[in-house]
Amino acid sequence: MAHLINGQERTTGPRVSVLLQVGQPTQLDPDPPSHAAVDVSDAGDLLRPLPSPAAAAAAADPPQLGRHLLRQRESPLHLGSCSSNAAMNYIIGAFKAPCDVFITFADERSRKQVAIKKDNGKTLMVPAFQSLETIAGEVSVAPVPGKRVEHQGVKIELLGQIELYHERGHFYDFTSLVRELEVAGEIYERKTYPFEFSTVEMPYESYNGTNVRLRYILKVTIGRPYATSVVECRDFCVRNYTPLPSINNSIKMEVGIEDCLHIEFEYSKSKIKIKNMELEIRRRESTGSGPGTYIETETLAKFELMDGAPVRGESIPVRLFLTPYELTPTYRNINNKFNVKYYLNLVLVDEEDRRYFKQQEITMYRLQETPQSS
Repeated sequence: MAHLINGQERTTGPRVSVLLQVGQPTQLDPDPPSHAAVDVSDAGDLLRPLPSPAAAAAAADPPQLGRHLLRQRESPLHLGSCSSNAAMNYIIGAFKAPCDVFITFADERSRKQVAIKKDNGKTLMVPAFQSLETIAGEVSVAPVPGKRVEHQGVKIELLGQIELYHERGHFYDFTSLVRELEVAGEIYERKTYPFEFSTVEMPYESYNGTNVRLRYILKVTIGRPYATSVVECRDFCVRNYTPLPSINNSIKMEVGIEDCLHIEFEYSKSKIKIKNMELEIRRRESTGSGPGTYIETETLAKFELMDGAPVRGESIPVRLFLTPYELTPTYRNINNKFNVKYYLNLVLVDEEDRRYFKQQEITMYRLQETPQSS
């Protein structure tokens, strides 16, 4: 094909325009290189890429355009996030206690500490007391800075409670003493209140078993007129000591009628091959009464007495130290709620793994510790 350009005749080939396009540019993309126009002219010309109007506008100032559109997109979300966080903080603050409460014992540093297990499995060290001791200390109330605490009175209670685990959250109070620390009013700054419970009768030892728990606590309550009361509790342990009982004379029992009838069985041609013999200490805990009684038996200790066959007439002395085991005194019908009894269980095992046992109840009591034993 011949054309006249600037008075000169020039032969050119066919002119074809091709548009290559991949995808659509988004509004937030600063420089979308996804499409271009290619001009295919005569054989003597090179392929020249022709940018599209959108690509040219984006290439002119890509970062500013992208950031501007992104800010327009994000600004409503950011404001909504701030408002939701503020609302959440307001809700949390409404249920948060307006003050901190601390309970301390008067002789806490010098008093013996014992370990008790909490519901989460962790061990907590608490002071130990005996029955008829005086329990004294201080309660400190520290308001949150910038806030005042309007209350209807501050009181402290000494409670002895029994909790059955199948009735979790329901406590039976067998001891309850109350002291009023302050009448209704307002607290603007940290205040300290002394308290004292004189010669408190605490008849039962603290106990934390499988299905039942017996505990002693100090409970501080700050009544509030239009909100939930502020409650703080502090555990302590009670250990009561018993004097050594007198030793009774041994008792022998026979089945039959004296000087008249005695029954005795003898089996001939019988053999029993003993493999080992062991002594066990078992604790039996029973809660409830009647058909609703729960019984849990736990083996606390095993002591091997013999390994192999015994010799006829042989005597085996036994001395079992109880210090390594977590034992408590025997509890008998505590507040008509539970019993804890201990048993010695003698077990014989033969070569065919058959077990023969004899069980005898024993009574546990706690002696006053001496400096040598401690």
